[in-house]
Amino acid sequence: MISRVDHLQMIEDESAAFLEAVLSGSLDVPVPPCPGWTMTDLLGHLGVVQWFHGSHLDRGVTDPPPGPRPTPPADGLADWFREGTAVLLDTLRRLPPDAPAFTFDPVNRTVSFWHRRMAHEAAIHRWDAQLARNRAVGFEVDQAHDGIAEYLSVFLPRSRADDAPEGTVVLTSEEGTTLSTSHGDPDAARATVAGSADELWLAVWGRQPLVDLDVEGDLDLARSIVNR
Repeated sequence: MISRVDHLQMIEDESAAFLEAVLSGSLDVPVPPCPGWTMTDLLGHLGVVQWFHGSHLDRGVTDPPPGPRPTPPADGLADWFREGTAVLLDTLRRLPPDAPAFTFDPVNRTVSFWHRRMAHEAAIHRWDAQLARNRAVGFEVDQAHDGIAEYLSVFLPRSRADDAPEGTVVLTSEEGTTLSTSHGDPDAARATVAGSADELWLAVWGRQPLVDLDVEGDLDLARSIVNR
């Protein structure tokens, strides 16, 4: 599944689509999935993320990068964003994927982590920007499955409370992929959440209501994973 996703091409394509959506209207409109943010804030956020991670990977070490993150400029924000995307892609294409790098995944401390992370960061925020323009477009199936897998393996372990409900949650996509995650005693309870790959990926990132998905089993356990 994951091997079929070209993360670097995804960064390029999703960043371009993101910027197109952002610049297609007023930058003062709110972005519903990001409460309190306008399009300007969203553009600045993704720009900072791409500039920051495109600038520290050349160090070749796994220690956290020093110094503050860059500050979006008051003027020329779109050009600054384009340059940041170009810097990020140049860095990722130039460095070996297995080169040492700072990450927040204890299993993968290499540049390859940022191929995937930056691809999904751009994709989710592209969807955010398009939703704010009332024309959100979904994701490729493999892309969405890969995004769900990343969330379950990287983000959920970092954010799940120790006292979260114990048991196993199974995510089943209509396209035929099943992913699961367990906390504590895997047999304590069970929940199955089904929907399209798009719906499931958006749900784990809090952008798709759980009520719109097909849930069987322990509802509290499902809520601890999906749309928390």
